[in-house]
Amino acid sequence: MIFRPKYNEPFPSIESMYETEKEAIESFCKETGIICSWENETLEISNQPENWIIRQSLIDGTVLLYHKNTKEVPQYQKTYYEKIEGYHLQEMFFVSFLYTLCYIYLHRICILREHVPFEELPPVMQEFIRFYEKEKARIPKETRKHKRHAILKARENAAKQAEALVVKELLDSLEDDPSELLIP
Repeated sequence: MIFRPKYNEPFPSIESMYETEKEAIESFCKETGIICSWENETLEISNQPENWIIRQSLIDGTVLLYHKNTKEVPQYQKTYYEKIEGYHLQEMFFVSFLYTLCYIYLHRICILREHVPFEELPPVMQEFIRFYEKEKARIPKETRKHKRHAILKARENAAKQAEALVVKELLDSLEDDPSELLIP
């Protein structure tokens, strides 16, 4: 799946973004059991026991994620955005619909305090977590050459130190006198 799709326009409307990702959204919903419906340029998401809305702001075109209130939640500080009765604005930077749906799926697991082993997650979520880890480790293109080199060198040194620590622990375990372990 493509978690950071390329849209046809530099500042696309929410409808064109939805059309670009429609097949991926439907596939995601089938795999995870999340229910999505597109109405009036709004994606409504039901992820029982939670409900969400993705909508584009009329003020500046920012795509916003709203979360249904389950208790009294104060409005997010950016109060100049449109308010939806019974929902609060979720503080999240919108990347794509699919990225946001993965966030919603993981949010539910955290709220329910479920421990789901990686292997038991739906395949799309496993793929998303791998993608996210890879993106997190990536050095931004804007990083200058000497700083990029320093970051890569630091990562390389950290990996070498970790390997050296494992080797040292193995050598230490070989030096232990096995007769001490035997009980007379």
